[in-house]
Amino acid sequence: MLQKLRIVFFLNMLVVILSCSKGENNTIIEPSGFKAEKVLFIGNSHTFFNGGINTILKGFTDISNLPYSPEIKNIAVGGYTLEDHWNHQATQDMIDSKEWDVIVLQENSIRAATDVNAMFEFASKFENKASSIGAKVYFFMTWAYENQPQMTDQLDANYHQVARQLSSTVVPVGLAFKDFIATNNSIHLYASDSIHPSQAGSFLSACLFYKELYNKNPASNSYTGTINQGDADVIKAFIQNYNGN
Repeated sequence: MLQKLRIVFFLNMLVVILSCSKGENNTIIEPSGFKAEKVLFIGNSHTFFNGGINTILKGFTDISNLPYSPEIKNIAVGGYTLEDHWNHQATQDMIDSKEWDVIVLQENSIRAATDVNAMFEFASKFENKASSIGAKVYFFMTWAYENQPQMTDQLDANYHQVARQLSSTVVPVGLAFKDFIATNNSIHLYASDSIHPSQAGSFLSACLFYKELYNKNPASNSYTGTINQGDADVIKAFIQNYNGN
């Protein structure tokens, strides 16, 4: 008799457990996927040149049929380092103004190439602040000066070192510059000063961010910004197949 009661009790408990499990499965809410809905670029003239990479990137997203309309801003001051930005009240106020999904950090090129410790010190401060508001940090790896191509290797090494330490992501625009130039000499990516990006250079930068942040193929987007259709198509096709990270 006791054995039968134990069996009945076990079966009843099994029914309860299975019922609860079924109910829990029906009410699980899958976490929403990552959305780069509110994006802030922090940098210097490499970020704001040619109307700003944020403006070009917004041109892509405006016609990309995303389920939301991204807000993409920048705060960029000529020559600024991440240290300058950290001590700049306007930058702090901009970060505090919204619940950003993505904060993109662009270090001064000379500092990024020559002083990785200072770069890390202030990048980590921004990373901590970004984490406190639930934002993901991406690094905008810039390009070598046109007459100093050897800068690319150091920029690459230092950006990736800092990003690894902070478990963040590098968008390797500088590597894309180098590799594009190696395969195409008819579209000039540098402005006349050989430091800043041309319109095509800024367009290439935005293409890569469009691919990285939104997982979209730029070649399937008709946006051309301020450059001609032919150049835009060449750049988009290059970025479509680019895996330089």
